[in-house]
Amino acid sequence: MVKLIALTAVKEFEKKTVELFRKASIPVWSVFNIDGFKNNPEDSLESKWFSGASQNVRSIMVFSFVEEEKIDHLINELEKFNQNIESSNPIRLAVLSVEKFI
Repeated sequence: MVKLIALTAVKEFEKKTVELFRKASIPVWSVFNIDGFKNNPEDSLESKWFSGASQNVRSIMVFSFVEEEKIDHLINELEKFNQNIESSNPIRLAVLSVEKFI
């Protein structure tokens, strides 16, 4: 089954993101630059998606259609990476179901 993954990271982690995708054998992905903002300090999904800072943060969004069996490997690698960084900006990943695709 194919899933859509959407990953956000601060711009400084772009090379690491590419490395993680390669380790997970994900052959194709798209990257675009985004500015992340946060002005709501509540403990919600939105407050955890971007950095703890209220100013805009240069970030990237990466998305790809991926076979489900490759996602667990990517998640494991992301968890290891996020545990070992000295930053308040971990890499975030969302996995979405794809009902149909052509």
